[in-house]
Amino acid sequence: MKNTEGGVPNRQRLKQNVEAYKTILQKYRDKISKLQSRLKSEKSAHAAKMQEMLEKMQAQLDEKDKEIEDLKKQIEDKNVSIAELNTQVTNLGNNVKELTDQNIAKDQTITAQTDKMNEAYFIIGTGKELKAKGLMVGGGLFSKKKLDLSAGDLSKLTKIDMRAKKTFSIPSAKPKILTQAPAGSYTLTKTGDKSSTLTITDVAKFWSMSNVLVIQY
Repeated sequence: MKNTEGGVPNRQRLKQNVEAYKTILQKYRDKISKLQSRLKSEKSAHAAKMQEMLEKMQAQLDEKDKEIEDLKKQIEDKNVSIAELNTQVTNLGNNVKELTDQNIAKDQTITAQTDKMNEAYFIIGTGKELKAKGLMVGGGLFSKKKLDLSAGDLSKLTKIDMRAKKTFSIPSAKPKILTQAPAGSYTLTKTGDKSSTLTITDVAKFWSMSNVLVIQY
């Protein structure tokens, strides 16, 4: 087989390289799309900034896609030399690597920040158990027990992703939700003589006032 300038094998290899770079970019495009979907439900200014960052990353990928399509046409053009094409493909490879390296760092930052924004904590326990964890104060002769999150240690609670955890089983038919829970954001259903289930129906609304859920039974 020929291996001279303009030979089919050379052009074919360049074309394969360009297609490989396109595949790499498509993987990052898919990841950006997933991150954008995860952020859609977020209404904070921080989430808006992350969406803006993702849009810029998307624009960079769009620009590279145009370069790839243009380069593919040039590869098919027999009037363009292999040497010139090889330089362009090499430059494209370097640009794709630089862009993907940048995107990896940004992806990790956005993912970590998004996960942090969706952290929540919960505990279901008796008044005695809640007080032992520093979540209840008072309870003396002239004062009732009351919730005090400032005195509590969140590390003693169960950490969850509020996007994933939406149901909570409670060993009581008449539990008390001690933290603020907006009406219309959840349902509390009796499931037995000594059991019930709290189901979050509006995640954003439910956790809008606090990222801590304390239930006493």
